[in-house]
Amino acid sequence: MALSRDNHHQDKHLHVFGHGSLLHPTHKRGLSKTVPDHGLTFDSMKRARLEGYRRRLSAFAPVEGEPSAQFQAFWNVEAEARASCLGVVFPVDEKVLRELDYRERRYVRMEVTDQVELLDAEFRLEESAVVFTYVCLPSEELVRAARGVTGLSSEYEACVNEAAQELGQAYVTEVAAALEETLEWPRL
Repeated sequence: MALSRDNHHQDKHLHVFGHGSLLHPTHKRGLSKTVPDHGLTFDSMKRARLEGYRRRLSAFAPVEGEPSAQFQAFWNVEAEARASCLGVVFPVDEKVLRELDYRERRYVRMEVTDQVELLDAEFRLEESAVVFTYVCLPSEELVRAARGVTGLSSEYEACVNEAAQELGQAYVTEVAAALEETLEWPRL
């Protein structure tokens, strides 16, 4: 997997693999937050699997507007050899990619073209396709600071759960399993 902030992909078909709030095309915390007029629906986003990664709430950010040392967790994908993560693939252009880079500024955009498999047999990526996803690589210092004072936004959780319901039972099961470790976390 290659790190990428290079926005010069002339003659390439650009796509993003969404695994958290980017699973949802219309929720105010989903893709519409960044790209309001994208025109995507659950039907136009391609169901996909990212090999070699697992879904986990392990991206942390301080809760905005809170004077305390409270952190909010966000979905992440973590490298794990025999794991996989369900998500969606959707087309983007360079402008949208820059907008997503800003939105996902706590994450690193990485190319994952060779690790993505579309799940619907009738769909194929273009030969010139490049697929990116956003991965948070938190510092050990941030992980230590967030330990014990992490919560999960109820609205963010609802966005991802609603998307999983639309995408199918396998998504619901995977998201529920990943939420297990957060059951005792406060909802913000």
